[in-house]
Amino acid sequence: MWKHVIGYEGLYLVSDDGLVKSLPRWSEKQQRMYGDNVLVQSAASHGYKTVALCRGGTQKTASVHVMVLEAFVGPRPHWFDACHKDGDKNNNALWNLRWASRSDNNLDLARRGQQKSGHKLTKHDVREIRSSKLPDRDLAKMYGVNRRHICSIKRGDVWRHV
Repeated sequence: MWKHVIGYEGLYLVSDDGLVKSLPRWSEKQQRMYGDNVLVQSAASHGYKTVALCRGGTQKTASVHVMVLEAFVGPRPHWFDACHKDGDKNNNALWNLRWASRSDNNLDLARRGQQKSGHKLTKHDVREIRSSKLPDRDLAKMYGVNRRHICSIKRGDVWRHV
C-alpha cells in the first residue's frame, strides 16, 4: 500500500514495505518529465536508510522509517523516536516500526544486546573494531566516533568487559 509522504504530497509516495517513490512531474526549467520511479536508499552515518527529496528546488535528506510512520500511523508524538521492533535499521516495513520514547528504545536495544544506554557502540561493534585491519581513521568514520576512541578500544582502555 502506498501513501503520500507528509510534506511532499503530490511529489512522493511511501509504501508500507519501506519503499519511497517519486511521482511523475514536469520540470519547466529542464523542459522534461521527472519521477515515476522508486528512489535509491542510502545508509546514513547512523545506519538508518535515507532518501533525497526535492521540492521547489530545495533538496532534503529524509529518514525512511520516519516517513513510513508519519504516513501510516500519524505525526511523531512529542519526545518520541521512530523505533525498529526487531532492531534492524534496514527493515523499514510498517509492521516493524513504532513511535516510542527514547528510554523505551534504549531499553529495547539493551535487551537485544545492541546497545548499552548512552553508548554509540554495541558490543558487536567493539569486537568488529578490535578485529579489523582498517585504519583507525576509517573505523572512526564508519562508526561515527572519534579516532582516539577507536585507539582506546584497541588498547583495551575502554570496553574492557567485551
